Amino acid sequence: MNSFIKSSRQKRRVLVVDDELVNRELLDAILSLNYEVTGVPNGSEAMKALYSAPEPYSLILLDLLMPQMSGFQVLEACKSDEKLKKIPIIVMTSEKSAEVRSIRMGADDFIPKPYRMPEVIIARCERIIELSEEKALFALLNRTA
Repeated sequence: MNSFIKSSRQKRRVLVVDDELVNRELLDAILSLNYEVTGVPNGSEAMKALYSAPEPYSLILLDLLMPQMSGFQVLEACKSDEKLKKIPIIVMTSEKSAEVRSIRMGADDFIPKPYRMPEVIIARCERIIELSEEKALFALLNRTA
């Protein structure tokens, strides 16, 4: 099944939302070999990117502490919007206490900052995207059955 899902699109798209340029560049360097990465500096820009995307993103990597619109606000907006709620979100922050709140709000995973191992980031992104695509495929199959 994974080969079917992978062949349905050329390169999956990841939206990185972080107000720190160095973090966006680091995540782009880690992920761009396998994904088409778009980086934005705040939640407002993230919402614009999500609504104007010609194809949906496969994953959102979301910082929490940002100006203009926090990651919590983006998470809440995405999970309450029919068009966006199926896009998996991995929260990234140095705030340890935010992990439980993020998961309860609908985040699919959590990556603590600072980033220590690129392999862990890649593995988490791959796994969350695979789970999301499998869930979508099962839902589609159940509707047609």
